[in-house]
Amino acid sequence: MNGNFGRKAVALVLGLLMVMTSAVSVFAASGPESATAPGDGWVQIQAGESQWYTFHDEGNNNQILVKMNVSGQAGFAVYTPAEVAAWQSGAALTPVGNGSADAYSDADLTWAGNFNQSDDYYVVVSQGDSGTSNYNLSISGATVWFPIPAEAAMTATETATEMTPATDSVTTPAADGPATLQPGEEAVVSFVYDGNSGQILASLDSNPDSAVIFSVWTPTQWQLRSEGQDIAPIGQGSYNAYVAGDLSWSGNFNGAGIYNIIVKNNSSQTATYTLTVTGDGVSQ
Repeated sequence: MNGNFGRKAVALVLGLLMVMTSAVSVFAASGPESATAPGDGWVQIQAGESQWYTFHDEGNNNQILVKMNVSGQAGFAVYTPAEVAAWQSGAALTPVGNGSADAYSDADLTWAGNFNQSDDYYVVVSQGDSGTSNYNLSISGATVWFPIPAEAAMTATETATEMTPATDSVTTPAADGPATLQPGEEAVVSFVYDGNSGQILASLDSNPDSAVIFSVWTPTQWQLRSEGQDIAPIGQGSYNAYVAGDLSWSGNFNGAGIYNIIVKNNSSQTATYTLTVTGDGVSQ
């Protein structure tokens, strides 16, 4: 941990941390309407989740190359605008191609193809019904360009969205000790992030061990959740041998805003917990 990190780190509740290096999580769209270009970093995807990206091709039959490196079981599919439109009208979503292993590619999964119509096309990364994956996606081609750059979309969505208070418990941990949750009870902890892509580390320790779980939500996801939409968080706490505590999550974002952590007592008995969030660019 460097000096600058230490000066800017803000602990919501003081606790012992060991910083790990891990895949980062950045914004990814949940549907075609909000699809953007893929970012430069690694993205986390949860069980049952699909994340959408879009690109424009001039349609002159030049080769397009989609490559994905992945840690986990996630895969990707490529869709034409006609296929997406049919799906939005109730038809099954049928891809024009899927990522597959290629001995001549430096990526885990690759798709190569071309189109003869100038239009916006889609790449959808999907995770199966279980597990979590981290991936890095790239789309390239001589006549490929991106109608919505990843960073521009992030700025527009993450910066402009204000936090909407949850209708359930908004209890935050006490600054001088562990907080208490009854069975099934939730608490919301908020932190401000300046969007400088600095690493964030959330670490939770509970008593009894592993009784309390947590999930991380971006401003956009929080807004959609407050509107009643069924949406998955950007990340969840998981065990890591290199980080103190029962559960931890590490990642960063390209957008400034108020981020939220939902803490839940997932056991059948009263539990206490200590949650710490630190990072370059993190504040209360």
